[in-house]
Amino acid sequence: MSATTDTEIKEALPTELIYEIIAIIVGQGSGAKDPAVTSLSPLAAASLVSRTWNAICRPHIFHTLGRDRITGSISTRLAFLHFEAPHLSGYIRSVELNWLTESHHFTTEWLAESLSRLRNLRTLHLKDMLFTSTMGPPPLYAGIISMVGAPYLRKLVLLRCYFPEDGSDLYSILPTSLEELKLTYVLVRADFSATSVTRSPNPMQTLRLHALRTLELHHVVHPAFSSKNFIECPNLERLTTLWCYDWDLPPWIPSSVSELVLHADRGTMRSFPTAMYPSTVTMILLDSVSFLNSCTWIRACIARFSFMETIQELKLNLTHSLHPTLWDYGVFSRVLQPLFAEERLQSVFLNLTLPASAGVNDPALLVDEVEAGLAELSVGNVLDVKIERDDTTRCQVVRCSLQRREVASR
Repeated sequence: MSATTDTEIKEALPTELIYEIIAIIVGQGSGAKDPAVTSLSPLAAASLVSRTWNAICRPHIFHTLGRDRITGSISTRLAFLHFEAPHLSGYIRSVELNWLTESHHFTTEWLAESLSRLRNLRTLHLKDMLFTSTMGPPPLYAGIISMVGAPYLRKLVLLRCYFPEDGSDLYSILPTSLEELKLTYVLVRADFSATSVTRSPNPMQTLRLHALRTLELHHVVHPAFSSKNFIECPNLERLTTLWCYDWDLPPWIPSSVSELVLHADRGTMRSFPTAMYPSTVTMILLDSVSFLNSCTWIRACIARFSFMETIQELKLNLTHSLHPTLWDYGVFSRVLQPLFAEERLQSVFLNLTLPASAGVNDPALLVDEVEAGLAELSVGNVLDVKIERDDTTRCQVVRCSLQRREVASR
C-alpha cells in the first residue's frame, strides 16, 4: 500500500465541508467584512492549504477593495491588481474610495483603466468626493464613472460628497441599476464651477430608478433633491431618514413605501407628511437624558404621525445611560396603551440599550421588573422580555415584544 501524501489528506475533505469551514472563518471577520486581509489572517492561511481551498478562499479575500490597515492607502492594492494580478479584478464586489485620504494617489494615468476592470462590482462607497470640473485628477473621475456603470452594481453609498448646484453630475453618478442608495451629507459648494466634466444633455430630466428598493437620506441638502421630478422610484419599499425640526421629505418619495425608519431629533418636530402609508415604522433615539424623556418624545412623535391607522408594526430603539425604574416602565405602558386602540396595530417592539453599569446584574430580576412595569399591557396581549449582553459594547439590551394574542398564536 502506497503512503498517503499530504495533498491526498488535504483533498480528502468533501468540498461542501470546506465551504462550511471557510464560511465560519469569513463570519468571524477575516473575510468580506474585513477589507484588510493580510498574510497573517486565518482566511489567507486557509488559502494556502491546497488549490481547492485557495479557489474557495479567493472570492472572499478579494471581495472588498479598501484601505490597507498597514499603509492606510488603497493605492498599493490598486497597483497590485493593475500590474501583477489584473485577473483578480473579477472577484471584487465592493470598493471604498476616500478622496481626502487618497487624493495624492489618484493622479496616476493607469487608475482609470484599473477601476474600469471591476465589472462584477456590487457595492460602491464614495467618501469626501468633489464632483465638479475641479474635483481633481481626470483618471479618478473616469474610474468612478466606469464603476457606477458596472452592470451588476446594486448599492451606492455617498458620504460627504459635493456636487454643482445644477445637479448635473448627479445624473452620471446614479445608475438605473441601483437597488439600494445611501446618501449622507450630500452638499453644494458655492465656490465650485457649475460646469462639470460630464454634463447631462438635459439637466432637468427625471432619474428613473425603478429598481430602487431601499433609500437612506441623512442631511441631504442639495437643492436637486427638493425638485418634484428629480427621481422616480415607484418601487421603493424602505426609507430611512433623519426627522428633525428643519426636515422636509423629498417630494418624489412615493406614498407606497411600506417600511419607514426614523432617526429622530429630540427637538421640535414638524408634522409628518400625509402622503405616506407605511405598515412598519422604526423610531430610533440615541442618548436620551432619561427614559421618561423618551416616553415624552415617543408620545410627541406619534401625535405628529398622520398614518397611525396604517401601522401594523412599531419598533422603538432607545439608548440610555440610566437604568429605568419601575415607575418609568409604567409611564411607557400608558404611552403605548392608546396605540393598541388602533385596530391595525399588531405588534410593538422595544430595544432598550443600557450601559452594563446602569443595568441590573441579575437578568432574571430585570425581566421581572420590566414585566411588572408593563403588566397593564399584558391584558389581551402577549408580552415577551429578553435580556442580552453585548460584549463588544459592554451594554445590556432589553428586548420587549408586545403582540396581540391572535398575532402571537399564529
